[in-house]
Amino acid sequence: MKFEPDSAGGTAVRTRLGSNVHKTLPFQSPWRVMMVGKNPGDLLEKNYLILNLNDPCEIADVSWITPGKALREVTLTTAGAKACIDYTSAHNMQYVEFDAGWYGPENSEESDATTVTIDPARSKGPLDLPEVIRYANSKDIKILLYVNRRALEKQLDELLPLYREWGIAGIKFGFVQVGTQDATRWLHESIIKTADYRMVVDVHDEYRPTGFSRTYPNFLTMEGIRGDEPELEFFDNVPTVWDETKVLHARIGEYGVIARRKGDEWFIGGINGEQARTLDIRMSFLDPDTRYTASVYSDDPSVDTRTHVRIDRLKISRDFVFTTNLGSNNGIALHIVSD
Repeated sequence: MKFEPDSAGGTAVRTRLGSNVHKTLPFQSPWRVMMVGKNPGDLLEKNYLILNLNDPCEIADVSWITPGKALREVTLTTAGAKACIDYTSAHNMQYVEFDAGWYGPENSEESDATTVTIDPARSKGPLDLPEVIRYANSKDIKILLYVNRRALEKQLDELLPLYREWGIAGIKFGFVQVGTQDATRWLHESIIKTADYRMVVDVHDEYRPTGFSRTYPNFLTMEGIRGDEPELEFFDNVPTVWDETKVLHARIGEYGVIARRKGDEWFIGGINGEQARTLDIRMSFLDPDTRYTASVYSDDPSVDTRTHVRIDRLKISRDFVFTTNLGSNNGIALHIVSD
């Protein structure tokens, strides 16, 4: 279900379901929640409510579920895969994900995801997947496989035990259907089945977050955004799970600045919309008795690197105010560590 503005205006909203709902008695309906906050940032800081309305974790042993950072492998070759594994191992990453084409043309109903059959339109190969998995294990890197929904809907029950035998850590569900009761039920049931084989899931496309990941935390993430534009040094350091989140600036559809803490380190990300603006970032969330060094990553066309990212180091404390000038569709990132 989605909310949408009422056509009559005012503060009313309407709900819109992706399909009719059919149930047999007795049944339990899902939660319907509308959060109200003082500002957009207040809503984001309290979005744990969505998780908390879901049932507790159903997986007895979660030690095999590893959050982390992934690199997409697109050459679909043994040599390219080993290079990706070396790269992820050297840069504090945890996964290599094989993209579409490793089992044939992803849009073809004839492609068989139980086989390694390279799509010739994407790669000439060769890809020795067992050797790649062996090499990844030697480097403590996990392998994810992209599988389009066409194959998942036909072959999931066959794929899961096979991939478990291969040593695959998880599946990226591609082009899943979303919105309808049947599509959501199929996806949730598939995630449960995947958990039975101790594999994680990354869902691609417009799945609507429901907090289901509290009950089945092998459902690691939903993918639908661009990435790879900050400098590599920032990616080396940034974690993927957090202890605390604070929203420093937020206006829906215009800009946002968010600070997140992992242990004693803070990371700040800022993103801006169409209109250039100046924002003051206050460090009042820092410990008052500690001095810090902030690494600032910002766009600078004059920097002679591929990314054109400028890196500045600043000595700061809790009373420091960082003023940033954000251009149109621009952003900034900070990594703050205690001295």
